[in-house]
Amino acid sequence: MPLSAIDRGYELSRCERVIEKELKPKLQRIVQRRDAVYEKSSNYVKLRSQIERLQANRQAELKVMVDVGSQFYMQARVDDTSLVYVDVGLGLFVGLTHSEALICISKKLDELTKQAGDLTRQAAELKFHLRIMHDAIAELATACSVTSGDR
Repeated sequence: MPLSAIDRGYELSRCERVIEKELKPKLQRIVQRRDAVYEKSSNYVKLRSQIERLQANRQAELKVMVDVGSQFYMQARVDDTSLVYVDVGLGLFVGLTHSEALICISKKLDELTKQAGDLTRQAAELKFHLRIMHDAIAELATACSVTSGDR
């Protein structure tokens, strides 16, 4: 049974509300979570690179600049580079040897890559739903204008 002009108008506004209040904010949250995963992955890749550099140069001590917040840096000296403290999750940092740290980083990067893939898939599905909703709105708008033009 065809929808009346009032019903089509109601469905049109309902579709627009779903897009603006539910789908777009959800897509934005997913993309933000994915970006955070990418940033975390980047930090682990940097750590892996630094550990590999320490191993290659066989440095026993190290001088570095440390960001203490708000782009404010201080010079620090590391007297013993044999242990590296790695964030293993839940705010826990564990002192690991270079080889242990590289294994841990590899596992963490695999996990983060899987998370990023899952979030990318969710974002793609949501974009598909947005496209369907936009098509439904266009169809309803066309039906409304055709009905209005018939009078």
